[in-house]
Amino acid sequence: MYHKTAGFRGFARPMRAGLRSDGGARMVAARAAAVVESKVLRLHHAGAANLGRYRAAASEPRRSSRPRSFRRNSHEGAAVMALRAMRENMKYLKWVLWLVIAAFVALFGSDWSGLNPNANPQVAAIVGGEPVKTDEVRIVYRNLDAYYRQVLGERYTDETARQLNVMGQALQQTVQRKILQREAHALGLAVTDAELREAILSNPLFQDDSGNFVGAEEYQQRLRRYYRTRIEDFEQELRRDLELLKLNDILRQTIYVSDREIEEIYRRQAEKAKIRYLQLPATKIGEVEVTEDEIAAYYESHKEDFALPERRVVDYILVDPLKLRGEIEIPEDELRAYYDDHQDEFTAEEQVLARHILLRVSPERSAEEAKATLADLKRRIENGEDFAQLARQYSEEPESAQRGGSLGFFGRNAWGEDFTEAVFGAEVGQLVGPVETQYGVHLIEVQDHRPGGLRPFEQVRAQIEARLLTDRANELAESRARELAQRLEGEDLTGEEAFKEAGAAAGYEVRTSPPFGREDAVPGIGRGLFPETAFGLQPGEVSELIKVPRGWAILRLKEIQPPRVPPVEEVADRIRPRVQLEKQKALVRSRLEEARARLEAGEITLDQLAAELGVEPQETPEFGAGGFIPGLGSNPEAVTAALAAAPGDVAGPFDTAQGAMVFEVVERKTFDPAELEAQRDALRTAEEQKRLDALQRSIIERRMRELDVRYVDQTLRDLGIEGDLAQG
Repeated sequence: MYHKTAGFRGFARPMRAGLRSDGGARMVAARAAAVVESKVLRLHHAGAANLGRYRAAASEPRRSSRPRSFRRNSHEGAAVMALRAMRENMKYLKWVLWLVIAAFVALFGSDWSGLNPNANPQVAAIVGGEPVKTDEVRIVYRNLDAYYRQVLGERYTDETARQLNVMGQALQQTVQRKILQREAHALGLAVTDAELREAILSNPLFQDDSGNFVGAEEYQQRLRRYYRTRIEDFEQELRRDLELLKLNDILRQTIYVSDREIEEIYRRQAEKAKIRYLQLPATKIGEVEVTEDEIAAYYESHKEDFALPERRVVDYILVDPLKLRGEIEIPEDELRAYYDDHQDEFTAEEQVLARHILLRVSPERSAEEAKATLADLKRRIENGEDFAQLARQYSEEPESAQRGGSLGFFGRNAWGEDFTEAVFGAEVGQLVGPVETQYGVHLIEVQDHRPGGLRPFEQVRAQIEARLLTDRANELAESRARELAQRLEGEDLTGEEAFKEAGAAAGYEVRTSPPFGREDAVPGIGRGLFPETAFGLQPGEVSELIKVPRGWAILRLKEIQPPRVPPVEEVADRIRPRVQLEKQKALVRSRLEEARARLEAGEITLDQLAAELGVEPQETPEFGAGGFIPGLGSNPEAVTAALAAAPGDVAGPFDTAQGAMVFEVVERKTFDPAELEAQRDALRTAEEQKRLDALQRSIIERRMRELDVRYVDQTLRDLGIEGDLAQG
């Protein structure tokens, strides 16, 4: 079965540099290195695209002036921490780049051994009639996997790989590469033998200590050693990569960023504000009356909000593993055997709980100066001052500083060697440092120490029993479900009563679902294949046995409800609270309009007004353009007003999720022409790259639709790729 998609939402970052279409051989060689570095960036950004749902900060490009975070919240997902670790390690990976120069646009790395011309691999996808074979995808996967392991070390676990969807990334990159190759060929781009030769000769991997080519025999040996491939395969892939560099350069030539655009970009980044505000919730107004006429008026102007898509109702039989657990008993010897065979699961690593104060080293402050400052803080703490308070005041690692310097519990492999040695060699309660690391200079307090080792059987017995019960219940449910399907096979179940009687005869209750849409979660079932299967049935038709989140199910389509707009009587209870909130917000705005006039006239201060209204004034951190205010959320109108005001100005009221607010500007950072000139080139480069990203992404998405890209479902399952490919 083929699976068709209109295009990927995630997109690997394109190459940083390209080749002039009329460029000579030496320019090709000089730009070949960009293929490698661009691939590192593409990996980095592909992972970030997958994890946008965790935290937007994980996908922001890091500028050299931005302080690196030493320790993040220990409860964040493994994939988020993985991306951050990659970000921190990027500048230490330069030595890797030339080792993996060849075919780094997609088939990067050191293992091409999967390209066996005599093999008969499965087809994972079809791109414009051209197959994407599993051996190609697995090569990319192996090298992606090796890259992540190199960057993340022991933090790269199976769970991290699953969250990053590494196999999905591999398939994505392989498909994208084929699309871009077709684009390059359509433009008539080609790499001459001289350009290919110069790219190889200039590769340090094929040079001796004097920078000369190592010779044909050693060249062949190094290809076997590092790439495990034949010369002709290596050079064919390298030629394709250089073609893509030429395509990339042609695209880059179409991009122009004007000085005025640079100025606007700088303004958005540089102009900041900090405000004090008071927010008056609508609930402060109390209940307001909502009339039937107001409900009817709201309904008429918001009918589309209540429109219902096509919905379906099914009768279904569910084989639920949870209901079978009571039939299962796990003997004690099996619990013991599992414990003995899986002791690695129950072996805890040694961990410490610590907090720190970090001072960063910069041209303005040497390491020795930072150490002297921390030595003084150490004396103050030893004399009784509070570590947490000093961390909030002095630490330059913002996230831990907000927690009083706390880093949470962490193991020996979490951070750098110097930091680890200092912390794990200390006693609980001991102040350690100053300790210098790649992040800066630290003063550390060890608060707790958990020794590692194997947890006793008695401590994990319940955990083992629950796991085995779940496994056995799932196995039993599948077995019972298949028996049920076999029993019902061949029977005429199109009639509602026949389906119910057949289910009852087999010992199962036949349930009826509430109406649900194609994208809805079905109460008691979830999403999965249940709604998808229901929308593939005709009235009275019975499905095959399907796997659903709650177990196994057989469906019979009972009813199709066409799209409709329900009458006002049906949705009145949903409309009433909306109208009430609108009326309350209108009253809040009116009250704050009066309050703003008093503030501007100097009759009252913001604090006095807050006390009068029974609310607490709040102060935001610094924020800039983009429409988001910390503590208030998205509020573009208020952001625009704040960035147009001067310190001391009052603005508002502005609607908020809870009601409305007025604010007073506390601080403003304004446009600095000198700083703009200093950053102009960097801003232009970044904006050009951003537009190049968008252009290449647009090409790929458009070509994917035109080329009718299809995926082979069974092959994807064999590769372990699950869910929406666009997330890969």
